[in-house]
Amino acid sequence: MQSEFDDSFDLNQSQDGNLFTQIVQTYLPFWPVFVLTVTLSVLGSFFYLRYTPPVYQVNAKLLVKDDKNGAGAAQMLDALDIFGDKKVVDNEIEIIQSAPLMEQVVRDLNLYTTQTHIGNILDRELYGQQAPLQLVAMEKDSVQSMREAIPINVDFQQKRFSIQGKSYPLGSRLYLNGQYYYVSLNPAFVPAKDLPKPYTILLKTHAVADVAAQFLTSLKAEASTKKSTVIYLSMETIVPHKGRDVINQLFKVYDEFAIEDKNLVAKNTLRFVEQRLGIVSDELQHVEENIKDYKTREGIVNISEQGKLFLESVKEHDQKLSEIGIQLSVLKDIEQYVTAKKPSSAVVPSLMGINDATLVQLLGKLYEAELQLSRISKVTGGQSDLQAQLREEIAALKPSILENIGSIRVNLKTAQANLQKKLKESNAMLVDIPSKEKALVEISRQQTIKNTIYIFLLQKREESALSSASAIADSRVVEPAVFSPAPIKPQRNIIYLIGLALGIGLGVFYVLFKETYNPKVLFRGEIERRVKAPILGELAQGDSEEHIVVKAGKRTILAEQFRMLRTNLAYLGLNQEKGNVIQVTSSISGEGKSFVSGNLAATIALTGRSVLVMELDLRKPKVRQYFGIEKGSGVTDYLIELATLDQVIQAVPQADNLFIMSAGAIPPNPTELLGSDAFQSMMEELKQRFDYIVMDTAPISLVTDSQVLAHHAQATMYVLRHNYTTKNYLDFIQQLFVSNKFNKLNLIYNGLKPRGLKMYGKGYGYGYGYGYGYGYGYGYGYYAEDKGKKQSFWSKLTRSKKS
Repeated sequence: MQSEFDDSFDLNQSQDGNLFTQIVQTYLPFWPVFVLTVTLSVLGSFFYLRYTPPVYQVNAKLLVKDDKNGAGAAQMLDALDIFGDKKVVDNEIEIIQSAPLMEQVVRDLNLYTTQTHIGNILDRELYGQQAPLQLVAMEKDSVQSMREAIPINVDFQQKRFSIQGKSYPLGSRLYLNGQYYYVSLNPAFVPAKDLPKPYTILLKTHAVADVAAQFLTSLKAEASTKKSTVIYLSMETIVPHKGRDVINQLFKVYDEFAIEDKNLVAKNTLRFVEQRLGIVSDELQHVEENIKDYKTREGIVNISEQGKLFLESVKEHDQKLSEIGIQLSVLKDIEQYVTAKKPSSAVVPSLMGINDATLVQLLGKLYEAELQLSRISKVTGGQSDLQAQLREEIAALKPSILENIGSIRVNLKTAQANLQKKLKESNAMLVDIPSKEKALVEISRQQTIKNTIYIFLLQKREESALSSASAIADSRVVEPAVFSPAPIKPQRNIIYLIGLALGIGLGVFYVLFKETYNPKVLFRGEIERRVKAPILGELAQGDSEEHIVVKAGKRTILAEQFRMLRTNLAYLGLNQEKGNVIQVTSSISGEGKSFVSGNLAATIALTGRSVLVMELDLRKPKVRQYFGIEKGSGVTDYLIELATLDQVIQAVPQADNLFIMSAGAIPPNPTELLGSDAFQSMMEELKQRFDYIVMDTAPISLVTDSQVLAHHAQATMYVLRHNYTTKNYLDFIQQLFVSNKFNKLNLIYNGLKPRGLKMYGKGYGYGYGYGYGYGYGYGYGYYAEDKGKKQSFWSKLTRSKKS
């Protein structure tokens, strides 16, 4: 049968109309489910936002000064080198994110302790003006982490605090977790008027390294652009004021470390000059004592003009020889520095007296490379690519420096030899100079040399001290740390959208789980695709507890569907005057074959034709109970000759032309009885008496009774029940249809329910049904005969689950 509403809806079958229409038709019948899931999801989003700590973002910008950037077109080519300008910014980013700097920040700000306010549901960390106490560890690097926080009570009036059952005055020392802390009242804290007395907070200590690692995890540093030396820093934190203070203090610590690195050269030079000054001062004092002793002993007062000229000449030569000696000494120190110095330990030698520009430039590059290697080794592993590159650069510079030193030494040796030769020539002039004056000149010459060296060293010491005092960091804070006024996490709109999507997704999953992934037969289209037998009719699921729904004058939807089924019997050729036999069976028990048998027979009887219902499900008969007939003799009694045919045929009360032959006593061999000659003779006689015979037979998948009786029937009604018959029986039914074991096998789709949920005693009222036509016109008024029965809201909501 196909009713006038022939647009079947099937989740697995394509339909006419656009995608939006199909989606509406699929899910709108289940709108109460979507209302429930969306409501619960949105409420879940609300409570998540209510009890999740907000996360704020702290932002700052730091400019790293680099004189190389923008110096000229030549340096643009240097950008192709791996030691180019961009690499400098990358190094500074690594240094900013290094653990030593962040650990120093934790020590400076005393962040190794946390104070927490105890909330009803969510605890909140107290920091800055909100923290009532200040705790300073005596040995900050020895602070250990606690597993659990300890409650501490603060009495602001008495200026005392108590912890672990002991009371202490504010401003005293506290021994806690293996460490002494100085505990005082936070001067910036202002107690609220409604603050409980005493005020209880939770105190917890953390190791400095653990706190630093936690901050470094949330800290992000990156260059603003590829060609820029501006570093952008950001940090996500639930305590925005703490994040702001951490980044600002990180800038200060970074500058301090940078200045300390820059002053390393000046400190090494000062150390070298101080050592040389001590030696020269002792030598100068010794020479002056010799002059004094000589003049006193020899009685010398004036020196002749010839001696003066000689002295000036010799003085000039000696001064140059002394300078050459210093230069050779400096070259020796530089050579030792280049060949034997470890970058992290030795003193950088001074270049005083050395005016060779090439050597100065090479030494500057060597020192910068070793200094950068020392800084990078603090923050990266020993096998990093950057360290390897720096070591290669250092190794490449040293041979050039040593070669340059050798060249300069050769030149100095040549000049020294020439001066010594001239000095010997000048000494020949001493023949005419009295030996006393000559000795005095010799002593005075040593005094002049030592005095010149001493003055030179004093000048270099002042220059180094001035350089150290005027050193500044090569960075500038462009934007100090500020935190966002509104939290960045969780984002309310996104959370609510996620909740809405989750609610809709749960509703969709419910529909898919209920229908698409249901192992039971739900849609008529599923039957038609797998079984080629025609569907003779569809029967709706009713709420009435009556088993016989077809009665004279009764005009319910279900009764009308049985009348339509009766009309369709004419298409099967069941139009004989007598002996039209219809077999009703199913796959398993509970699919409604007895219900169909009784009501089909009652429907045919209303036309005035005589109808007999036979209970041939001898193991589990039900038709007699449906008609309210007491147990008596039946088919088995007649077959074993304990009753006559007239005794086993009973008229159905208040139903004209309708008779029933009950099963009788349950036999031990029902299959053999149904296949006996006695049963064959009985059927021949019954065909002469009744216009229609409806045989209610046993389920096919359980026993063979129905197949034994199949040749007696002109047509077979195979009952399937909506949301009850499993899909694996469809292939079994198709095999029965193909093998033609039953005459005119037709299907009856029983127990159809509208899609969705029923509300307030009415049908679903939305969308398509599970079969053709059902769910379109039968939404409202379907349960009209049950209007007088009061039902709870829950029973109305779950009515679709009833059989």
